[in-house]
Amino acid sequence: MEERVLEVPNLDYFESGNDYVGSHRGFNYRIWPQEGQLLAEVWYGYFCRAKSAVEGEQSFLLDEEGRTALEGWLKEADAAFAEKKEAGELEEKLRI
Repeated sequence: MEERVLEVPNLDYFESGNDYVGSHRGFNYRIWPQEGQLLAEVWYGYFCRAKSAVEGEQSFLLDEEGRTALEGWLKEADAAFAEKKEAGELEEKLRI
């Protein structure tokens, strides 16, 4: 399985009120700050978030510890995605 790097901006980026969206070959995620929290959600496929079902969501404290925990959660969510993809469970969602 290929090693994938899921980028998460530094804490200053989120403290400034910015959202972040990332993707890699059908695995998508969005992170945004709200009321002292970092909220995150993931979805699968090649459609935008508005046209997709959320596959997982989580919240973390808006601090460096929370950001680190978020990175770990994203890696786990990506690994679950890769397993489903390899098992052929996502063919419908990954069809262009």
